[in-house]
Amino acid sequence: MINNFLILIYVWLAFIAMAFWESSCEGRNAWDRGKVGWKIRIGKYVVLTRYHFWLNIMVILFLLLPIIVYGFNLKLFGVLLSAYFSGFVVEDFFWYVFNPVVNPLKDFARNPPVLRGG
Repeated sequence: MINNFLILIYVWLAFIAMAFWESSCEGRNAWDRGKVGWKIRIGKYVVLTRYHFWLNIMVILFLLLPIIVYGFNLKLFGVLLSAYFSGFVVEDFFWYVFNPVVNPLKDFARNPPVLRGG
């Protein structure tokens, strides 16, 4: 029996852990600022960095674990897809909470996370 709520919490906890890891690595240099390696510009505002590409590959592999355990079904896939996209909102919020060089309340309100070209 699949508990959809526990699957959602599992994915969100992974995104919260990712926020801790990412904020520790990035400091104030969010997204594509100060990253080593290649960058691919997608449109006018979005830049995919080598760092974020591999980070998202790991997230996708992590999301496959419930499908491996329970088998594929559309309901589980929908829960995982929903958790994946809402997890980015959770991750962005906790990036500010965990980041050691930003003030979560001041900086989040003054400079919300926005996709910007570098």
